[in-house]
Amino acid sequence: MRVEFRPATAEDTDRLVQLYEPVHGGGYSACFDKYGSIGPQDFWWVQSEKEVHLMLVNGRPAGFVVLGSEGRRVLVEELVGHPAGVTVRTGPLDPTDGALLRRVWQFLLERHRAARQESVLLRTHEANPLALALVRQQSFTLVNTLRTVVRRERLKPVEPPEGYTVRRAEGRDAAEIARLHHEAYGERIPEAEVAQRTGRPHTRTFVCERAGVQVGYAHAANRGGIGDLWVAVRENHRRRGVGTALASAAVAFLHTKEQPARLNHWGLDVPAAALLRRLGFVTERVHLYFERAI
Repeated sequence: MRVEFRPATAEDTDRLVQLYEPVHGGGYSACFDKYGSIGPQDFWWVQSEKEVHLMLVNGRPAGFVVLGSEGRRVLVEELVGHPAGVTVRTGPLDPTDGALLRRVWQFLLERHRAARQESVLLRTHEANPLALALVRQQSFTLVNTLRTVVRRERLKPVEPPEGYTVRRAEGRDAAEIARLHHEAYGERIPEAEVAQRTGRPHTRTFVCERAGVQVGYAHAANRGGIGDLWVAVRENHRRRGVGTALASAAVAFLHTKEQPARLNHWGLDVPAAALLRRLGFVTERVHLYFERAI
Protein backbone atom coordinates (compact mmCIF):
# COMPACT_ATOMS: atom_id res chain seq x y z
CA MET A 1 0.00 0.00 0.00
CA ARG A 2 1.42 3.39 -1.05
CA VAL A 3 0.30 6.32 1.12
CA GLU A 4 1.25 9.86 0.17
CA PHE A 5 0.31 13.37 1.28
CA ARG A 6 0.34 16.54 -0.81
CA PRO A 7 -1.00 20.06 -0.29
CA ALA A 8 -4.59 20.35 -1.46
CA THR A 9 -5.36 22.79 -4.28
CA ALA A 10 -8.49 24.54 -5.50
CA GLU A 11 -9.00 21.69 -7.97
CA ASP A 12 -9.36 19.27 -5.02
CA THR A 13 -12.23 21.17 -3.37
CA ASP A 14 -15.11 19.04 -4.65
CA ARG A 15 -13.28 15.85 -3.70
CA LEU A 16 -12.58 17.19 -0.21
CA VAL A 17 -16.30 17.78 0.28
CA GLN A 18 -17.04 14.23 -0.89
CA LEU A 19 -14.51 12.85 1.57
CA TYR A 20 -15.72 14.98 4.46
CA GLU A 21 -19.49 14.72 4.38
CA PRO A 22 -19.82 10.92 5.01
CA VAL A 23 -17.61 11.28 8.11
CA HIS A 24 -18.96 14.65 9.28
CA GLY A 25 -22.60 13.71 8.76
CA GLY A 26 -23.95 17.21 9.38
CA GLY A 27 -24.18 18.83 12.78
CA TYR A 28 -21.55 21.22 14.15
CA SER A 29 -18.06 21.21 12.61
CA ALA A 30 -15.38 22.71 14.85
CA CYS A 31 -12.93 23.07 11.96
CA PHE A 32 -15.34 25.22 9.96
CA ASP A 33 -17.11 26.68 13.03
CA LYS A 34 -20.39 26.01 11.28
CA TYR A 35 -23.54 24.00 11.82
CA GLY A 36 -24.92 21.90 8.97
CA SER A 37 -23.48 20.53 5.74
CA ILE A 38 -20.11 21.71 4.44
CA GLY A 39 -19.74 22.94 0.86
CA PRO A 40 -16.96 24.02 -1.52
CA GLN A 41 -17.11 27.62 -0.32
CA ASP A 42 -16.24 26.45 3.22
CA PHE A 43 -13.19 24.59 1.99
CA TRP A 44 -12.07 27.61 -0.02
CA TRP A 45 -12.03 29.61 3.20
CA VAL A 46 -10.23 26.92 5.20
CA GLN A 47 -7.60 26.43 2.50
CA SER A 48 -6.84 30.15 2.60
CA GLU A 49 -6.35 30.11 6.38
CA LYS A 50 -4.96 26.68 7.26
CA GLU A 51 -2.85 23.83 5.90
CA VAL A 52 -4.93 21.24 4.05
CA HIS A 53 -3.18 18.05 2.90
CA LEU A 54 -4.83 15.48 0.68
CA MET A 55 -4.10 11.83 1.51
CA LEU A 56 -3.57 9.56 -1.50
CA VAL A 57 -3.61 5.77 -1.18
CA ASN A 58 -2.29 3.95 -4.22
CA GLY A 59 -2.66 7.24 -6.10
CA ARG A 60 -6.34 7.77 -5.22
CA PRO A 61 -7.78 10.40 -2.83
CA ALA A 62 -8.69 8.65 0.42
CA GLY A 63 -8.73 11.37 3.08
CA PHE A 64 -7.21 14.63 4.22
CA VAL A 65 -5.62 16.46 7.16
CA VAL A 66 -6.29 20.06 8.24
CA LEU A 67 -3.60 21.66 10.41
CA GLY A 68 -4.56 24.82 12.27
CA SER A 69 -3.70 26.25 15.67
CA GLU A 70 -4.86 26.37 19.26
CA GLY A 71 -3.28 29.51 20.65
CA ARG A 72 0.41 29.16 19.75
CA ARG A 73 0.21 25.42 19.29
CA VAL A 74 -0.34 23.40 16.14
CA LEU A 75 -3.70 21.61 16.19
CA VAL A 76 -4.76 18.72 13.97
CA GLU A 77 -8.23 20.16 13.32
CA GLU A 78 -9.45 17.41 11.01
CA LEU A 79 -8.16 13.96 10.17
CA VAL A 80 -10.59 12.33 7.76
CA GLY A 81 -10.42 9.06 5.91
CA HIS A 82 -13.27 7.91 3.70
CA PRO A 83 -11.48 5.60 1.26
CA ALA A 84 -14.48 4.46 -0.81
CA GLY A 85 -13.25 2.93 -4.05
CA VAL A 86 -9.68 2.36 -2.85
CA THR A 87 -8.71 -1.33 -2.90
CA VAL A 88 -5.71 -2.85 -1.15
CA ARG A 89 -4.68 -6.48 -1.09
CA THR A 90 -7.96 -8.40 -1.46
CA GLY A 91 -10.60 -5.82 -0.55
CA PRO A 92 -11.53 -2.18 0.12
CA LEU A 93 -9.30 -0.11 2.38
CA ASP A 94 -10.34 -0.03 6.04
CA PRO A 95 -9.72 3.39 7.71
CA THR A 96 -8.55 1.50 10.82
CA ASP A 97 -5.88 -0.42 8.85
CA GLY A 98 -2.67 -0.54 10.93
CA ALA A 99 -0.30 0.23 8.04
CA LEU A 100 -2.39 3.23 7.01
CA LEU A 101 -2.45 4.56 10.58
CA ARG A 102 1.33 4.26 10.93
CA ARG A 103 1.83 6.27 7.74
CA VAL A 104 -0.61 8.95 8.91
CA TRP A 105 1.21 9.16 12.23
CA GLN A 106 4.56 9.51 10.48
CA PHE A 107 3.22 12.42 8.43
CA LEU A 108 1.86 14.18 11.55
CA LEU A 109 5.11 13.56 13.37
CA GLU A 110 7.15 15.14 10.58
CA ARG A 111 4.90 18.22 10.38
CA HIS A 112 4.96 18.78 14.16
CA ARG A 113 8.72 18.33 14.49
CA ALA A 114 9.25 20.79 11.65
CA ALA A 115 7.12 23.26 13.64
CA ARG A 116 9.19 22.56 16.80
CA GLN A 117 6.23 21.16 18.72
CA GLU A 118 6.68 19.05 21.85
CA SER A 119 3.44 17.14 21.40
CA VAL A 120 0.70 16.38 18.88
CA LEU A 121 -2.70 17.89 19.75
CA LEU A 122 -5.54 16.31 17.77
CA ARG A 123 -9.25 17.07 17.69
CA THR A 124 -11.94 14.75 16.35
CA HIS A 125 -15.63 14.18 16.84
CA GLU A 126 -16.81 11.04 18.60
CA ALA A 127 -17.70 9.05 15.44
CA ASN A 128 -14.61 9.55 13.25
CA PRO A 129 -13.13 6.06 12.69
CA LEU A 130 -9.73 7.06 11.27
CA ALA A 131 -8.90 9.61 13.97
CA LEU A 132 -10.13 7.42 16.83
CA ALA A 133 -8.19 4.44 15.51
CA LEU A 134 -5.01 6.55 15.35
CA VAL A 135 -5.58 7.79 18.90
CA ARG A 136 -5.89 4.19 20.08
CA GLN A 137 -2.88 2.91 18.15
CA GLN A 138 -0.56 5.71 19.28
CA SER A 139 -1.81 5.86 22.90
CA PHE A 140 -2.99 9.48 22.94
CA THR A 141 -4.42 10.95 26.15
CA LEU A 142 -7.81 12.64 26.32
CA VAL A 143 -7.30 16.24 27.56
CA ASN A 144 -10.65 17.99 26.97
CA THR A 145 -13.93 17.88 25.08
CA LEU A 146 -15.96 20.46 23.19
CA ARG A 147 -19.66 19.71 23.53
CA THR A 148 -22.40 20.95 21.24
CA VAL A 149 -25.62 21.05 23.24
CA VAL A 150 -29.16 21.77 22.08
CA ARG A 151 -32.51 22.75 23.54
CA ARG A 152 -35.24 22.13 20.96
CA GLU A 153 -38.19 23.56 22.85
CA ARG A 154 -38.36 27.30 23.38
CA LEU A 155 -37.22 28.27 26.86
CA LYS A 156 -39.41 30.50 28.98
CA PRO A 157 -37.18 33.02 30.84
CA VAL A 158 -36.67 32.14 34.50
CA GLU A 159 -37.70 34.77 37.02
CA PRO A 160 -34.76 36.30 38.94
CA PRO A 161 -34.59 35.85 42.73
CA GLU A 162 -36.51 38.26 44.94
CA GLY A 163 -34.99 41.72 44.97
CA TYR A 164 -33.31 41.34 41.58
CA THR A 165 -34.45 42.49 38.15
CA VAL A 166 -33.32 41.47 34.66
CA ARG A 167 -33.61 43.87 31.74
CA ARG A 168 -32.19 44.30 28.26
CA ALA A 169 -28.89 46.19 28.25
CA GLU A 170 -28.46 49.63 26.71
CA GLY A 171 -25.44 51.52 25.46
CA ARG A 172 -25.08 53.33 28.80
CA ASP A 173 -24.42 49.96 30.50
CA ALA A 174 -21.24 49.29 28.50
CA ALA A 175 -18.70 50.39 31.12
CA GLU A 176 -20.16 48.22 33.89
CA ILE A 177 -20.60 45.22 31.57
CA ALA A 178 -16.95 45.51 30.57
CA ARG A 179 -15.96 45.47 34.25
CA LEU A 180 -18.17 42.46 34.95
CA HIS A 181 -16.66 40.60 32.01
CA HIS A 182 -13.12 41.32 33.18
CA GLU A 183 -13.91 40.16 36.72
CA ALA A 184 -15.37 36.86 35.48
CA TYR A 185 -13.18 36.00 32.48
CA GLY A 186 -9.95 37.89 33.13
CA GLU A 187 -10.03 39.60 29.73
CA ARG A 188 -10.77 43.18 28.86
CA ILE A 189 -13.33 44.20 26.23
CA PRO A 190 -13.34 47.82 25.03
CA GLU A 191 -16.44 49.70 26.13
CA ALA A 192 -17.09 50.74 22.54
CA GLU A 193 -17.26 47.09 21.47
CA VAL A 194 -19.66 46.26 24.31
CA ALA A 195 -21.89 49.17 23.29
CA GLN A 196 -21.91 48.00 19.67
CA ARG A 197 -22.95 44.49 20.73
CA THR A 198 -26.05 45.80 22.49
CA GLY A 199 -27.33 47.26 19.23
CA ARG A 200 -26.69 44.47 16.73
CA PRO A 201 -29.72 42.53 15.43
CA HIS A 202 -28.10 39.08 15.84
CA THR A 203 -27.01 39.71 19.45
CA ARG A 204 -28.74 40.44 22.72
CA THR A 205 -27.30 41.55 26.09
CA PHE A 206 -29.09 41.46 29.43
CA VAL A 207 -28.10 42.87 32.83
CA CYS A 208 -29.27 41.93 36.30
CA GLU A 209 -29.57 44.62 38.95
CA ARG A 210 -30.21 44.80 42.66
CA ALA A 211 -31.07 48.16 44.21
CA GLY A 212 -29.93 49.84 40.99
CA VAL A 213 -26.49 48.16 41.02
CA GLN A 214 -25.49 45.78 38.24
CA VAL A 215 -24.53 42.37 39.62
CA GLY A 216 -24.36 40.30 36.42
CA TYR A 217 -24.82 40.20 32.69
CA ALA A 218 -25.47 37.72 29.88
CA HIS A 219 -24.70 38.14 26.20
CA ALA A 220 -25.91 35.93 23.34
CA ALA A 221 -25.03 35.94 19.65
CA ASN A 222 -26.89 33.92 17.03
CA ARG A 223 -24.78 32.93 14.02
CA GLY A 224 -26.22 30.47 11.55
CA GLY A 225 -27.47 27.62 13.68
CA ILE A 226 -24.94 27.83 16.53
CA GLY A 227 -24.94 30.39 19.32
CA ASP A 228 -22.44 32.05 21.63
CA LEU A 229 -23.28 32.72 25.28
CA TRP A 230 -21.42 34.59 28.00
CA VAL A 231 -22.71 34.83 31.57
CA ALA A 232 -20.99 36.68 34.41
CA VAL A 233 -22.22 37.20 37.98
CA ARG A 234 -20.34 38.95 40.78
CA GLU A 235 -18.99 36.57 43.41
CA ASN A 236 -21.20 37.67 46.34
CA HIS A 237 -24.37 37.28 44.23
CA ARG A 238 -23.71 33.76 42.94
CA ARG A 239 -25.60 30.57 43.85
CA ARG A 240 -28.87 32.50 44.17
CA GLY A 241 -30.30 31.92 40.69
CA VAL A 242 -29.03 35.16 39.12
CA GLY A 243 -26.96 33.34 36.46
CA THR A 244 -29.85 31.04 35.60
CA ALA A 245 -32.24 33.97 35.14
CA LEU A 246 -29.75 35.84 32.94
CA ALA A 247 -28.87 32.78 30.87
CA SER A 248 -32.51 31.83 30.32
CA ALA A 249 -33.27 35.28 28.89
CA ALA A 250 -30.30 34.99 26.52
CA VAL A 251 -31.20 31.44 25.45
CA ALA A 252 -34.79 32.50 24.70
CA PHE A 253 -33.31 34.99 22.23
CA LEU A 254 -31.14 32.29 20.59
CA HIS A 255 -34.17 30.10 19.93
CA THR A 256 -35.59 31.29 16.61
CA LYS A 257 -38.53 30.01 14.56
CA GLU A 258 -36.15 28.19 12.21
CA GLN A 259 -33.58 26.87 14.68
CA PRO A 260 -33.50 25.51 18.24
CA ALA A 261 -30.96 26.94 20.67
CA ARG A 262 -27.49 25.39 20.22
CA LEU A 263 -24.31 26.20 22.10
CA ASN A 264 -20.78 24.90 22.56
CA HIS A 265 -19.05 24.52 25.91
CA TRP A 266 -15.83 22.96 27.14
CA GLY A 267 -16.29 19.64 28.89
CA LEU A 268 -13.99 20.69 31.74
CA ASP A 269 -16.02 23.86 32.38
CA VAL A 270 -18.12 22.31 35.14
CA PRO A 271 -20.16 25.44 36.04
CA ALA A 272 -21.14 25.97 32.38
CA ALA A 273 -22.14 22.33 31.99
CA ALA A 274 -24.27 22.46 35.16
CA LEU A 275 -25.97 25.69 34.09
CA LEU A 276 -26.86 24.35 30.65
CA ARG A 277 -28.23 21.13 32.14
CA ARG A 278 -30.49 23.18 34.44
CA LEU A 279 -31.76 24.99 31.36
CA GLY A 280 -32.68 21.72 29.68
CA PHE A 281 -29.86 21.38 27.14
CA VAL A 282 -28.80 17.92 25.98
CA THR A 283 -25.60 16.86 24.22
CA GLU A 284 -25.82 16.63 20.43
CA ARG A 285 -22.16 16.20 19.41
CA VAL A 286 -18.83 15.85 21.19
CA HIS A 287 -15.43 16.86 19.83
CA LEU A 288 -12.59 15.16 21.67
CA TYR A 289 -9.15 16.70 22.20
CA PHE A 290 -6.27 14.22 22.45
CA GLU A 291 -2.57 14.82 23.08
CA ARG A 292 0.61 12.76 22.71
CA ALA A 293 4.14 13.81 23.56
CA ILE A 294 6.73 13.42 20.79
